[in-house]
Amino acid sequence: MNERDRVEQLLNDQVNLGQPIYYSDLAFKAGLRPMDGAWSAHPLCGIFEQLDRADYPAPLRTTLVIAKETGQPGPGYFESLERLREKQIPKSERDAVWISQYQELLARRKQPDR
Repeated sequence: MNERDRVEQLLNDQVNLGQPIYYSDLAFKAGLRPMDGAWSAHPLCGIFEQLDRADYPAPLRTTLVIAKETGQPGPGYFESLERLREKQIPKSERDAVWISQYQELLARRKQPDR
């Protein structure tokens, strides 16, 4: 199983559990190098971009990946949403957008036909 497939399976597991996972824990469980602050150079960055494109317009599975320091996704999550939606998300609306995505993702896991 390659890195992308391992990350995808771990995210699917988290969706089924209905629980978030820290970036660092996801990287560890997927067998990737530790998070070192250089997001664009980390394998998760490219993997998340692929998964987000595959998920959209449904809620992104990466919605469940959060930083230990903030309890929320990092800036790359919102940048990805902006690219996919082709519109800016004002910083003042990021919390509401994330919570909405999170709730919709969890609601969809209870509806396997989608």
